[in-house]
Amino acid sequence: RPSPLSTATIRKHFGSRSGLARLVLEEIRWTAGAGRSSPVRLGEVSRIVFVCRGNVCRSAFAAEVARTLNFDTVSYGLDTHIGKPADAGMLEAARTLGYDLSAHRTAPLSEYKARPTDLVAVFELSQLQLVRSLLPNTMSVPLGRWARPARTYIHDPFHSLPEFYHRSCETIEAATNRIVADIREAASEVAAPDNATVRSD
Repeated sequence: RPSPLSTATIRKHFGSRSGLARLVLEEIRWTAGAGRSSPVRLGEVSRIVFVCRGNVCRSAFAAEVARTLNFDTVSYGLDTHIGKPADAGMLEAARTLGYDLSAHRTAPLSEYKARPTDLVAVFELSQLQLVRSLLPNTMSVPLGRWARPARTYIHDPFHSLPEFYHRSCETIEAATNRIVADIREAASEVAAPDNATVRSD
């Protein structure tokens, strides 16, 4: 039986040792105030823009979840090219949860055309900081703050074990469902400003 922190256990639950370390480090930095900003006005959001590194795993899947919820969405990568398909491991993990990523094709963030009511959702603190430097007038949040337990870092499952791909999909699915629900609730109460503002913490 593997020990609680054996390599096999860590790879299944966190993707890798570096994944575990970054999860802990980014939570410490978030708690210390890194990446926090003014409250995001969810009641004004009409589209979620998911952004990760390659747009073949995390952002691709999150956008598909939002799409099945009939919420306007698009996804991009910070370091990718136009037209690549979803990662095979992510495609399979998504399929087991009832999502089809076969039509997905990557797009770099340079292709993004901002709208005033967009909300950019990222998966790492470094991505959040980069997006805010590139798009200072666009609302942005770490999607993981809507996960349970809440987190700032959602590790990239690229080339990980099938178990971690599945775990990543479950985390992203739950967080996406919650953020869409919060946006819709805030929009329905937009006449009451105190209720329409939800902090990403």
